[in-house]
Amino acid sequence: MKKKIFTIITLTLFLFLNCSKEKDKNFLIPLILSSANGINENQNNGSIAGEGNSSQNSNNNQNNEVNLNAGILDESFGNQGIFIKDIFTYDMPYKIAILNNKIYLAGICNTGSSPKLCIIKLNGDLSLDTSFKYGNFDGVSMIDLYSSSSYGYGDFIVLPDGKFLINGNDNRSFYTFKVNTNGIVDGTFGISGFGGKSFYNNSNYDLKTSKGNVLKLQSDGKFYVGGTCSTYLNPNSRFCLFRFNSNGKPDDGSNNDITPSDKFGFYGVSSELSFGEINDIDFQQDNKIIVAFKYNYNLTVARYNIDGSKDNGNSNELTPNDSFGSNGMKSYNISGDIETAYKIKILPDGKILIAGICSLKFCLLKLNPDGTKDPTFGNNGEVITNFNGNHYIVTDLKIQIDNKIILAGHCRETNYDFCLVRFNSNGTIDTSFGNQGIVVTDISGNNDYLYSIEIQNDHTIIAAGYCYNNNSKTDICLAKYK
Repeated sequence: MKKKIFTIITLTLFLFLNCSKEKDKNFLIPLILSSANGINENQNNGSIAGEGNSSQNSNNNQNNEVNLNAGILDESFGNQGIFIKDIFTYDMPYKIAILNNKIYLAGICNTGSSPKLCIIKLNGDLSLDTSFKYGNFDGVSMIDLYSSSSYGYGDFIVLPDGKFLINGNDNRSFYTFKVNTNGIVDGTFGISGFGGKSFYNNSNYDLKTSKGNVLKLQSDGKFYVGGTCSTYLNPNSRFCLFRFNSNGKPDDGSNNDITPSDKFGFYGVSSELSFGEINDIDFQQDNKIIVAFKYNYNLTVARYNIDGSKDNGNSNELTPNDSFGSNGMKSYNISGDIETAYKIKILPDGKILIAGICSLKFCLLKLNPDGTKDPTFGNNGEVITNFNGNHYIVTDLKIQIDNKIILAGHCRETNYDFCLVRFNSNGTIDTSFGNQGIVVTDISGNNDYLYSIEIQNDHTIIAAGYCYNNNSKTDICLAKYK
């Protein structure tokens, strides 16, 4: 009889904690971890730590746990762990960076007349930093592409000197700007006479359109823009990788190239004559370039040599005896449905971790350095997560100091909400995080879109994105987890 009473009380408490989003912003949803072939029952406990460079291990690193983070809201941050800020008619941050206890949010700001690229700087107390300004608003660097066409955000990176690169797109081209630490655009950067704007301008490539999705900095200060492009000769869109010198001019071997002897690809561009779109870039230890891209509804990666040639084993490429996959590409479909690779990380042991969407679910694929699947991870290198709900979008991937993996994005039951999932290094769910490995946070009561996370030195996580308010406009939304 006592056992029955205890069971009823336990069940009642569980239902009370999980059934109402209004009662607790950080509500929890149970999940099943599966692979393409079925359910994976090997779910081991773990804990969070800050992002670092310790070596990846296919085994579950239970003896090296830091045990600092359970995936619950830090109520000392904002309003019980949540911060919502309305600055413009539409505030749409897509990337977060944290420097010296200051928060930088990069994305799109729209005052109601036209959208602009912007970087917003917040102090540690979440007030706007009035020392950071470009344009008419304190705490905001607002950048106009000088185009009457509609445009969108591309990417944002922090440079070693504390300055920033941010890029965006109009309906014809991508543009990159260098922003000083005070928020002012560096007018000496990029193409002369264009007020600090960097873009591809070599007529030998016959570029018609281009779109930049991702920025990646090389160790010598050169940077890459990955996305899609087309030419007048071949107007079909294909995936394209551009390299620029540190001064913002194309690395194309022209008279304007500060390092003409090591130009990249074909006049500064490497492209593939097929439909596709680069979503992320990372470097292997030998400086070879791995790109994750949208192609033929599969999880697809390609590898390029440092000179822009595809690592396909042909006699004219830089390293013909060290080819990658088939014709320099590897493509996998692990769900039997539509799949897209959005994020990629090269791990310290050289293995490749890919995060994407598989049949509207979060998924991971781990490859060996040569592009073959790592059989020690998940189910033969594959992991697909199945949650309650019907639509899951992965937008960020972070590796912690204890080799745990965090996938972040937004997921939907009724409305979209912030979602974070944590895995052990072998691909099993870390059941000590949130509720059996997942945290779902309803920020606004409307649609909430998480796009970027940062792990701080104290191992807490700040998630950034935007939320729709009751006026159908968007606000900055942050959540902090401890």
